[in-house]
Amino acid sequence: MVTVTVNDVSGMLAASMDKNVSDVLFENVYTPAYVDAELSVGKVLNGRALKDGEFRVLLTPSNGNPEHGGTGALTAPINRVSAAAPSSSGSPVSSQPVGSLMSQSLVSPVNLQSKGQSKFSMRFSHTGVWRYVLTEVAGMEHGVTYDRTSYGVTVRVTEEAASHGLAASISLARGGLPVDAAVFHNEYRPDPAGKSLAKTGDDVIAIAMFGLTLLLAGVSLILACRCRD
Repeated sequence: MVTVTVNDVSGMLAASMDKNVSDVLFENVYTPAYVDAELSVGKVLNGRALKDGEFRVLLTPSNGNPEHGGTGALTAPINRVSAAAPSSSGSPVSSQPVGSLMSQSLVSPVNLQSKGQSKFSMRFSHTGVWRYVLTEVAGMEHGVTYDRTSYGVTVRVTEEAASHGLAASISLARGGLPVDAAVFHNEYRPDPAGKSLAKTGDDVIAIAMFGLTLLLAGVSLILACRCRD
């Protein structure tokens, strides 16, 4: 509060304040609104059609990420797509800089004839750089080989000069080299051993008849031996 005192000095009014102008200071803080970023993940399975949710991918935040400002790790299923190229669509995930979830891991499943997709949705509330590692979770499906590829994911959040709003960009790398998309490849090969064990109805009948024949032959032999005695 500022108090102004007005006095009559020799017939003239004079005003004085109990504070100097330099003592009056208003301080404002600007906090940009959050920004969302989406990471698309593709899946290709050779050998058979994909099943919804049978594959999973994991997005893990790096230890050096800012402690606040983004979303931590989340899980997102990859759903099959018709004939579209594998690289976008799916479920939500998250990242890790301004006030929110911190170091966790994102996961998502994949499916379809040969191609599937998933999408990680990340939210950031301040500028910074967040890094993640994107991998596939190895499953237990017989006859399926899992992709051991590891992708580096970098999210850069900047403030736009004109609007002062936040903007996010995502870059991908594989083996240290930049790539345009993250796609995991799998191959299905039927188990030869399991296939050889599968018998048709005729096979089962033939085996049963053969076993019965051996049994009857054994019984006949035993009876013949007793008759001689």
